[in-house]
Amino acid sequence: MDKALESTEGTATATCPGVTVIVLNWNGAQTTLDCLTTVCAQDYPRYTVAVVDNGSTDGSPVIIGSAFPQVELITLTRNVGLSEGYNAGLRWALEQGCRYVLLLNNDVALAGDMLRVLVEEAERDPQAGLVSPKIFLGPPPSDRLYWTGGWFTLNPFRAPTRGYRCRDRGCWEDVCEADLSANTAVLARVEMVQAVGLLDPDYFYMCEDFDWSLRARQAGFRVLFVPHAHVWHLESATMGFLSPRMVYYYVRNMLLLSQRYLPHWRALRAMLYLQVPLFMVALLVIGRADGLRAPLWAVEDYRAGRFGQSERRF
Repeated sequence: MDKALESTEGTATATCPGVTVIVLNWNGAQTTLDCLTTVCAQDYPRYTVAVVDNGSTDGSPVIIGSAFPQVELITLTRNVGLSEGYNAGLRWALEQGCRYVLLLNNDVALAGDMLRVLVEEAERDPQAGLVSPKIFLGPPPSDRLYWTGGWFTLNPFRAPTRGYRCRDRGCWEDVCEADLSANTAVLARVEMVQAVGLLDPDYFYMCEDFDWSLRARQAGFRVLFVPHAHVWHLESATMGFLSPRMVYYYVRNMLLLSQRYLPHWRALRAMLYLQVPLFMVALLVIGRADGLRAPLWAVEDYRAGRFGQSERRF
């Protein structure tokens, strides 16, 4: 789909920078269909949409292709994880000659003006490499916050964003610079992608977006939070909230991330080690005693240098 071809405002459309939207799917056909309904309703006049299917076994490519024939389908033969899944889409997007790429989880819903608001803000700042919307937790019209920009913290009881899971009280309504973006929904400048490279497959799942943000900042680009662009996120619809697999990748990958980028990474590593028994208690509370080894495996594999997709059985 190229909205530029459908627009009746030819001159205005020609001046708008092109955007490629990449949605990543894995065995979530209906969730992706719901997402695409909001993606294809954007009021921005010039964008194309691609769905990367990460080796689904539920018939997703056929279902999605039938419902949205205008969408480009990039079909992978196996699940290569978030990093390489998005990378497949990024490689295709770079061939399209667009100025921006919008990465989306498939379990999100977009406000109708979300893409336009992000692009307008990015156009105001040539150094904006990654631009994040305000993300709410749950389906519209939920006002519980999921993402308001990201910052590192050594506090194991605090999320790397402001107001996590709290109701939106209008406390963070200004565009601001942040340390981190989230690939749940983020607009990336193609110039930044070309400068710093694609997402790192060492992470496989989780923290690949934090790594990208830090590389962007090291290269002189800014990471922005734009509060007037809105997205709703059904948290971890693919992996499951606080599943053993999610806990494993979070602990292992945060250890790797802190070692690579933070000057006081040993302090953060100690704090992450302290989270291991906390995660074990949480897994017990939610009835996942079968997953108690996940955070222990995470530490073991980090120390052994085993990254990428884990061969552990969760």
